[in-house]
Parts: sequence; C-alpha cells; structure tokens
Amino acid sequence: MLANLAAGAIWSGIFVGPRVLPQYDALTFSLARYLCFGVLSCHRAAAYPAFRQGR
Repeated sequence: MLANLAAGAIWSGIFVGPRVLPQYDALTFSLARYLCFGVLSCHRAAAYPAFRQGR
C-alpha cells in the first residue's frame, strides 16, 4: 500500500510541481519523476529478496 501511495505522490508531482516551481521546465520534472521511480524500484528489489525471484 505504501508503494501505491508513493507512486501516486510522484505522479501527482508532475502536475503540482510546475505550478509550485515555475523556474523548472517539464523535462526536469519528468527526469526527477523517473529517477524517483528507479530509486524506489531498486530499494524494493534490495529490501525484498522474494520480489527478485518473482514470488
């Protein structure tokens, strides 16, 4: 459930972020979003060995 909430927060940031921080462009926000997804995925894979085995 926490992963779902984190993913929702990251995706909603792409809509709220440009209004809060207008000095950054859309490409910067997109790169930040995908970087966050990558970090969360690596954390999950490292923290839960069964996830790597496909169980």
